[in-house]
Amino acid sequence: MDYVVADTNSFGTSADSTQASAIPLPSLNPTNIIFHVAGNALQLSWPQDHLGWRLQILTNSLSSGLGANWVTVPDSTNVISTNLPIMSGNACVFYRLAYP
Repeated sequence: MDYVVADTNSFGTSADSTQASAIPLPSLNPTNIIFHVAGNALQLSWPQDHLGWRLQILTNSLSSGLGANWVTVPDSTNVISTNLPIMSGNACVFYRLAYP
């Protein structure tokens, strides 16, 4: 986003400042992933202010629970939604968003 600033007082309005650019930072607050099942795909999405967060996936058995071998979905920091195939061979799949 590009910005310019001008000031107004009792003498009038100043000239515009030099143009500056800014990129909003991602939110630091945790959020929920929204999901929908469509055919053989799992549609995942998250809020726009979480662009830059990594979508991570973990496949473990339910009895193993969460582990430390999370894998980042490629290019997930550049999007706020993705479609992933549902694979019947994976008994249990966990997803999370992680801030870089």
